[in-house]
Amino acid sequence: MRRKARRRIRRRMRRRRRRRRMRRSRMRRKRRRRRMRRKRRRRRLNWRLEKRRRMRSRWQQRKMMRIMKRWRRKRRRRLRKRRRRISMMRRRGEDNEEWENEEEEEKNEEEA
Repeated sequence: MRRKARRRIRRRMRRRRRRRRMRRSRMRRKRRRRRMRRKRRRRRLNWRLEKRRRMRSRWQQRKMMRIMKRWRRKRRRRLRKRRRRISMMRRRGEDNEEWENEEEEEKNEEEA
């Protein structure tokens, strides 16, 4: 036998081995799928309630997110307004203790 012929035979052997492996993995996959189906059946007894609960929670989360965003925006606007007012008072030279106290409150609010 020539070298080329030997190489061809070896290549064929390799290919066959690969195919066998594929078949085995397919069988394993099938078994796994069956197992998964059984698990799903167990879970599915209560799936409607779960779905409803999930839907409600998602919707509530969205609602809460919107409310939180709005609340943050409002707070930021308020803080900006207050800061502007304080800076205006400073420019005019009306430095009062009240303004300083308000500034401290602002910082505390931002941290919280």
